Amino acid sequence: KDIKNMERTNRKDGPTSDPILHSDIDETFVMLQYIEVIMLRFDEDRSGDLNIKEALKAFKHFKNVIGDMLGLDSRTESEEIEALFTYMLKYGDAPSLDDPLARMRFQNWKWQKKKWRLSAHRGTFLQILATLKGL
Repeated sequence: KDIKNMERTNRKDGPTSDPILHSDIDETFVMLQYIEVIMLRFDEDRSGDLNIKEALKAFKHFKNVIGDMLGLDSRTESEEIEALFTYMLKYGDAPSLDDPLARMRFQNWKWQKKKWRLSAHRGTFLQILATLKGL
């Protein structure tokens, strides 16, 4: 699964049986280093996972980029972006707008902030990057 997510993120055509290019290898190493830097910077207890407290600290650094990607104003729609960021860390994917159940799960997540719990590991970040590339 993690290999497929790396391919979805770094290979021009996603997972394919075509030969791996040098640029694919270079981009994969850069991406893995990026994920390691995130973990070194924000995984304060060195558990190998980001918990909700650590994720909310990381959010401050990512909210503008995520807001820009989604066409949301990070100054006025910060709560929406925060809910989406933490939801993706919890579930490893963005809520599908085509799936009423996924939309309802996201709304429930957004409204229940005091109950937010998550444990995001390196593989979760691979899933999220693959999802964001597809947007």
